[in-house]
Amino acid sequence: MMYNKKLLYLFCILVISVISVGYLTNTNIPHNNNLRLLDFKDLTLIFSINTAIILMLCILSITGLSLVFIIKILFTIGFTAKESGINTFTYFSVSLIHGIFELIALFIVFVISVKHIILIVECLKGKNKKEVIFKFYFSLLKKEIPITIILLTIGALLEVYVSNRILIFLI
Repeated sequence: MMYNKKLLYLFCILVISVISVGYLTNTNIPHNNNLRLLDFKDLTLIFSINTAIILMLCILSITGLSLVFIIKILFTIGFTAKESGINTFTYFSVSLIHGIFELIALFIVFVISVKHIILIVECLKGKNKKEVIFKFYFSLLKKEIPITIILLTIGALLEVYVSNRILIFLI
């Protein structure tokens, strides 16, 4: 699947603005979480949850609802960053170590959602044949979903064995 530069720029603007809004709208009193060292059990849980979310978003992409959930996920990132009570620079710097892989997976789902909607609209207007949508689904199953699963695996490994340990060390 080709990734359009305009979609990349739009996604980057979306990420920065929605995370910022989530951060700025959180009026709760920050509290220090008692961070604990994460282990393999946490790794499997993080990977399973992230994978389930991404697969759900891929399924919802036919309706466009995945775009709403992507915005909600980004908002939650900003909201929880402020609520953590951790220095903003520290929180986002350390989270970016693993979060970049999760953001790339979200970007892939974002592109899938946009392309999915465009293909369906074009098919309904008679501009595309159903075979084009089947090729899209084949590509989704053959390339995009496996790539996102690999990204989420790397992200979960880094979250548990790198980000978590750095954050504990810094706090």
